[in-house]
Amino acid sequence: MARWVDVRGVISSFFNLRIRMPQLWLPALLPRGMRYVRQIGSGYHNACFLERCADWVLPYWAGRQECPADEAFIPRAQSGLAYNQTNRNWTVVGPAPGSGMTGAGSIHRGRGWPGATVDPRGMITPFRGGWSLDFWLDIDGELYTPMQAQSLQQHLGHSVPEVHTVWQAGPVNVRTAVVAFKTGTFPWLGCSITLTPNLEETGKEARAKAESGDGAETRAKVMNAVRLLLVIRPYNPEGFAPLKSVKYSMDGLMINGRLALLATEFPDRVLCTDGTRGDGVHLIDGPKLYAAESAKGLAHAVAAFTVDLGGSD
Repeated sequence: MARWVDVRGVISSFFNLRIRMPQLWLPALLPRGMRYVRQIGSGYHNACFLERCADWVLPYWAGRQECPADEAFIPRAQSGLAYNQTNRNWTVVGPAPGSGMTGAGSIHRGRGWPGATVDPRGMITPFRGGWSLDFWLDIDGELYTPMQAQSLQQHLGHSVPEVHTVWQAGPVNVRTAVVAFKTGTFPWLGCSITLTPNLEETGKEARAKAESGDGAETRAKVMNAVRLLLVIRPYNPEGFAPLKSVKYSMDGLMINGRLALLATEFPDRVLCTDGTRGDGVHLIDGPKLYAAESAKGLAHAVAAFTVDLGGSD
């Protein structure tokens, strides 16, 4: 999308963006009573969100923990609270030690890195307790998310403190790299997304279509029907994160009244919604809406970028 690179005959699409992270002041330790009240309130809001938005694409932990057929299922019985108790192994993104930049641990000592995290399925949370960002694929009308991926790997970069997430979306391989850095006094997250055709998978589909009489050009058609979906979600690895407003402009995405996200490319379609009509990812082909507000904190956004992996210029 930002540029095309031919690597050993495989077409790759690169997409880059920046996420501005607010500098927050957090106390080192809250009084015990306040912590209990905060935990109970968080559990209550999580339970309300999961019941109200059961038909949404949920975060990885909730999708597993709320599914009776999953080994991570935990019945809540009469409890009106919900917490992530089964998949609490997200990774903190921050600068390398000795780089001269304020480390993630300094957030408890003053203004510093706000504790950006990447969950086990690649969902990015720019600051602790806040909204999240994710990248999904729409291929020929079918939605692919890393939460549902059968094949997914995650590892750290070697030369810089990057978090890489690699997963397979049908006939497309997806690689996401996330790194934290500073420009002046502002902390940022840099994200790059690489899409490459899965030649083995597309070959199988083409052979199956050819045997059924649909023609061998299926691979090219599928590769030309790929859309990268950038989604802003009102939740994080610990639960519901109220998102009051989202707005798209030529400058980028404004979240809760602040410019928070810059991309290298303009999206083909944008939908900002207040959540009253369900999950916005299923409404992306409807009317374009560039701003939304929600008093209940269910505002979210979807931006679609058309990707041509068929080899055309």
